[in-house]
Amino acid sequence: MFLFLCMLSVTDLVLSTSTLPRMLCLFCLGAHDIAFDACLAQMFFIHSFTIMESGFFLTMAIDHYVAICHPLHHTTILTHTRIVILGIIVVVRGVGFYSPHPILLKQLSYCRTRVIAHTYCEFMAVVKLACTDTRATKHYSLCVSSIIGSCDAISTAISYAFILRSVFQLPSEKLALRLWAHVPLMFVSFLSSTPQLSFPCSLTVLGKMCLHISIFLLQIHTF
Repeated sequence: MFLFLCMLSVTDLVLSTSTLPRMLCLFCLGAHDIAFDACLAQMFFIHSFTIMESGFFLTMAIDHYVAICHPLHHTTILTHTRIVILGIIVVVRGVGFYSPHPILLKQLSYCRTRVIAHTYCEFMAVVKLACTDTRATKHYSLCVSSIIGSCDAISTAISYAFILRSVFQLPSEKLALRLWAHVPLMFVSFLSSTPQLSFPCSLTVLGKMCLHISIFLLQIHTF
């Protein structure tokens, strides 16, 4: 669990680093301009690491499933090597599917007005600045985001469905505590594993708070 949380923390750190400095420059120093290549780089980091975050929530759901449904085989099923492999798959998936985005945007021709109504560069905002036909580019991005987001959400839901079924079949105070410790994780997984559904910011923040509460409950249960 702590290895997956470490991967998730690194992902959140990169996401914050790619957005907050420019946001502070915008509000504090009035630096509204950003180079086009820097905009594309920021967009790549935001989208690719958002998908990585979704993937790490899915791997955490798999870890919870193995820990609850197959507790005696947890260390043999999820070895350190397999955990590293899962992490590499998540990273390669995020980089691989979103590497074409800056290349596709680089090939478009843009109008003279290049103003983005956001504090950071995101794909659709940059595409709207183009003066050429962007239907193919939009369709590619929407398909990639929808397929990855839907697969992660469905897989996470299936994992937690098995967890709930397993826990409800074994009534016990300790198991009940473990169940209630994982309920906030289920909530935050659904909020964060589908980033392309554009949940309200307040729900995402609430989901992060639930994640910290669930970690605290899991530590109480462990010790």
